[in-house]
Amino acid sequence: MDSSSGEPISSVLIFNKTQTETILTNNLGKFDLDIFKKNDSIFFSHVSYEPKSVLFKDLNDNVVFYLDPKMVGLDEVVLSVGRKEQSLRYISRKVSLISSKEILSNVNKTGADVLYEAGGVHIQKSQSGGGSPVIRGFEANRVLLVIDGVRMNNTIYRSGHLQNSITVDPNYLERIEVLYGPSSVSYGSDAIGGVIHYFTKIPEFSNEKNFEFKKKRSYNLTNKSKIRNYQLTTSNKKWGLFSSLSISDYGDIIMGKNRKHGYDDWGLVNQFSENNRENFIENPSENTDPNIQRNTAYDQKDFITKINLKLKNQSNLILNFQISKSSKINRFDKLSELDSTQNLKFAEWYYGPQKRIMASSILNLSPSNIFDKGRFIVSYQAIGESRHNRKFGSEILYNQNERLDVYSINGDFSKNMYEKLEMLYGFEYTNNLLFSDSNSAIIDTSNPSVFLSEDQSFSRYPNDKATHSALAGYFKYLKKINNYSNLNFGLRLSYNKVNVGWDFNSDEFLNNDLNSTFLNQFESLSLKNLSLTGSFGYVTRIYENNKVSINLSSGFRSPNIDDIGKIRENAGILLIPNTTVKPEKAYTIDFGWTNFSDKFNSALNIYYTVLDGTIGRDFFYDSTDTTTNDMSTIIYQNDEVYTMSTYNLGQSEVYGFNYKIYVNFFKNVDFTSNLTYTKGTKLNSKNPMPSIPPVFGDFKLTWNYASNKLVLAYKFSKNKSPDTYSIGGEDGLEETPYFINSDGNIEYLGMPKWAIFNLTSTHKIKIFKKLIDLNFSVENIFDIHYKQFASGISSHGRNFNISAFFN
Repeated sequence: MDSSSGEPISSVLIFNKTQTETILTNNLGKFDLDIFKKNDSIFFSHVSYEPKSVLFKDLNDNVVFYLDPKMVGLDEVVLSVGRKEQSLRYISRKVSLISSKEILSNVNKTGADVLYEAGGVHIQKSQSGGGSPVIRGFEANRVLLVIDGVRMNNTIYRSGHLQNSITVDPNYLERIEVLYGPSSVSYGSDAIGGVIHYFTKIPEFSNEKNFEFKKKRSYNLTNKSKIRNYQLTTSNKKWGLFSSLSISDYGDIIMGKNRKHGYDDWGLVNQFSENNRENFIENPSENTDPNIQRNTAYDQKDFITKINLKLKNQSNLILNFQISKSSKINRFDKLSELDSTQNLKFAEWYYGPQKRIMASSILNLSPSNIFDKGRFIVSYQAIGESRHNRKFGSEILYNQNERLDVYSINGDFSKNMYEKLEMLYGFEYTNNLLFSDSNSAIIDTSNPSVFLSEDQSFSRYPNDKATHSALAGYFKYLKKINNYSNLNFGLRLSYNKVNVGWDFNSDEFLNNDLNSTFLNQFESLSLKNLSLTGSFGYVTRIYENNKVSINLSSGFRSPNIDDIGKIRENAGILLIPNTTVKPEKAYTIDFGWTNFSDKFNSALNIYYTVLDGTIGRDFFYDSTDTTTNDMSTIIYQNDEVYTMSTYNLGQSEVYGFNYKIYVNFFKNVDFTSNLTYTKGTKLNSKNPMPSIPPVFGDFKLTWNYASNKLVLAYKFSKNKSPDTYSIGGEDGLEETPYFINSDGNIEYLGMPKWAIFNLTSTHKIKIFKKLIDLNFSVENIFDIHYKQFASGISSHGRNFNISAFFN
C-alpha cells in the first residue's frame, strides 16, 4: 500500500537477496509468498517509491506493507515534451505535472479548474460552464490543448476566450502535463504560450483476470451541484478495457458576501432573465438574493471507453472513444449587460449544447531497424457549437450553428543513433471541414419552443466552403555530452492551407441590401504558408540534485478560418477577410534553475518572448469602392460602415518568471508555494498586451498520516490597474468596479486584489469491508467576494464539498 494515500500499488518488484526469485504485485497490490524461503530477506522496489526490505518471517497472508512515495525529483518521467518518455533530468524547459491523485482531490472541478494545480496557469471565466487557460500571458488560440496525443485546437479557435477545456472530464484522467513556452517543434501551430496535454487512463494487461467497478459521488452542499461517476476496468493477458461515465449537474454560483475590497454593489445580480424555450417573460425579474448568480447552472455528460489490445511481439493497439455533451450554457456576462436605460439588454444569450466526439486509435509498433519506438495515431473529431441570443422587447431569436469535422494522423518515432545520441522524428497531417449556418426565428410567445417563421441570416463563417489543412514534419536530436550535461536541437517545417468561399446568391445575401460589387472580391479565397520553427536547449547538472538549463525556442500560429473567414457587421464595423496575413511567430529564451533534496525543492524559471507579426485587426482601405469618399468605409445595408480586417500588426513582448518551492518541515508536514509574474506590451503602440494577469500564486501546508491527508491552501492575486488593461476589450475592464466622475462619465478602477483560504481533507476508510475514499473541502473559508482577472462572473463564495469514491 501507498503509505500516504492507502492506495494499492501495482507492479512492485519483490525479490530475494540473490534475485533468484522475483514477482510483481497485481492491480490490488497483492503478491504470492510461496516462491520465497523461510530464511529469505524480501526486497521491495518501485520507480515511484522508496525501496524497503523485510524478513520473510515477518510476513504473513494478512500483513499490509506500506511503501513511502519518492519525492518528485529529477528522475520523474514526462511524456509530452518530445512526444515520448523523457526524464526531467534531461529536459531544458519548464514542465509541470498534475497527478491523478491531485486531480481527484479537486472535488467538483472541471477540466479547466484542475489546471490551477500546475502553477503558473490562470483561468478566465465568462460563465460557469467556462474556463480559458492563460499561460505566460497567452490564451485561447495561442495555447494548444492536446488529449492523448490528438490536438483539440481547431480552425475556429478564436483569440478571445475559450471554454473547450471543460469537455475533458477529470475523472478519467491519469495525468496532465503543462509545457510552458513555445512548443511548435513537437506540436505545430498554436503552441506559443504553451501546451496543455491531457492523458487519459490506459487499461493495463494482467496475468490474472481482473474486474473492477468503481463509483464516485460528489456533492456541493452550498449550491447543490452533484457529480456521479462510474468506472469499469477489466483485463487479462491479451487485452484490457477501461470505461468511465460522468453525469454532472452544476448549480447556480453563489458569490461571497465578505466584500473586503470595499465595493458594496460590485457584482451583485439585482435582476435576471427567466426566459428560456419554455417561458416567455416580457421584462427582467427581480433577484430576491443578489448574491446568487442566476442562470449559471448547467449540466454535462462525459463518457470514455479505451480498449488496449496486445498484438505480436511488443506492439499493441489502443482504441479510444470519447464523447462530451453539455446542456445549454448561458453567457452570464452578456445576460448581465445593461442597455442605455440601465435595464438588462438580453432576454436570452446562451451557447447551445457543446458537443465533442473523438474516436482515435494508437498503434504502438515493435522495434525495427529505423526506430526503437514508434507509433501512429489516427483520429476523428466531431465538434458542435452554437450561439443564440434575443433582446428584451424583441421576439426574434438569432441562431448561429457550427459543425466541424477534424481528421488527423500522427507518426512519432525515436531511434538511438549512438550510445549518447537519440533522434526523434515524425509527421502530422490534419484536415478541418467546417459547416456554418445561421437563422433568425420569430418565437411564439405563448409557446417559445415553437418558431412562427425562420429566415436565413448571415452565418458566422463562410456559407459555401471552409476547409483548413496542415502537413508537417519534425525532428529532434538529444545528445548526452557527459554524465553532467546534455543538449537538444530540433526543427519543424509546417505547411498550412485555408480555403474559404461565400455564395452571394444565397438567400441571406439576396434578402438584404448589400454592396455586392464590393463583396464579390471575397467570393473564393485561399491562404497558403510555410513555417519553419526550431528549438535548442542545454542542461547541466551541478552535483547530483541541481539542474541549470537554458532553452531557445520558436513557435508559430498560422491564421485559421476564425481569423480570415468572416464577413460580419457589428456596431458600425464590417469585418472582412484578408488572405495576405502571415503566421505570427514567437521567439523565447528561457532560463531555469532547479534544486532537489530530501527536505527542500525549488525551481525558478525566467523567460522573455517576442511575438513577431502579432495578428490583430485594423482598418481595411479599398480604393475601388465608390459608394463613399472615405476608403475605410462603404455603404452596407443602406448604412455607412467602417471596414476592418485581420493584419500582422508588428511586434509584442512578454516576459516574467515563475518560482516554485517545496519544504518538508517534518516527516508528515510539507509546504509548497507558487508565484507567477507576467508583463506584456505591444512594442509599436506601447499599449498593454491582452490576457496579462496580475501577480498570482498560492501557498499550501499539507499534513499526511497513513491514509489521511489535510491541506490548507492560501490562493491570492494582486490588483490590476485600469491603465494595464488592453484597449481592445479582451480583458473585460467593464467587469471591474467603477465610479462616475465630475463630468458624468464612467471611470473603471481595474480588478481589486483578493486572497482566499481553502481546506481539504482526504481519508481512506473501510465500511462493511469496502474501501472508500472520502474527500471533504471548504473553499473560500472566509466567504470573500472576488473575481478572477478578465472574468465576467464572480467566483464561488464559501462552499462545502464532499465526495466518496468506492470500489
